[in-house]
Amino acid sequence: MVTMFWVRTDLAGRSDLALLDLAEAESRVVLTLDKEFWQIAV
Repeated sequence: MVTMFWVRTDLAGRSDLALLDLAEAESRVVLTLDKEFWQIAV
């Protein structure tokens, strides 16, 4: 079973770095339209 999160409702208020850390820790994929997000992901 795949569990998805929507940041606006499930993880509201978390920083981009915190979201990236969570994604890495849980081997998740982040889909975003945030043009600056990739800079911290690299």
